[in-house]
Amino acid sequence: MGCKSLHILLIEDDDTHAMIVEKGFQTAGGLGTIDRVRDGVEGVAYVKREGAYANRPRPHLILLDLKLPRMDGHQVLRILKSDDHFKTIPIVVLTTSDADNDADQAYSLHANSFLVKPVNFAEFRQLIGAVTSYWGAWNRPPL
Repeated sequence: MGCKSLHILLIEDDDTHAMIVEKGFQTAGGLGTIDRVRDGVEGVAYVKREGAYANRPRPHLILLDLKLPRMDGHQVLRILKSDDHFKTIPIVVLTTSDADNDADQAYSLHANSFLVKPVNFAEFRQLIGAVTSYWGAWNRPPL
């Protein structure tokens, strides 16, 4: 199965959504760790291990909201997926947007998945459990 200890980077500005993701991750068995940053600038700095994030581990998976302050999710995708050092990190877009153009743009920037956040709390938790199970237990990450 996949990596024994999954490290997730959550790039999410909404505290409630972040809490649901974190609780869902724990409920799904907490197959590792999860760190959160609140905007795209912090997300890119985290992945590149710059500044305050110099000692943070490389994430096995990034959960990325699209509507972020300072740098939106599409810009984050453009930066990380165009860099040979980071393009193999799976990025799952997790957004409230159900717009076709947002999904099309995310996939054209090499997002690995595009998920719309359910409005129902139980469904949102179920989605996070499925994401955690797939990426943490079944998926084989690149070396």
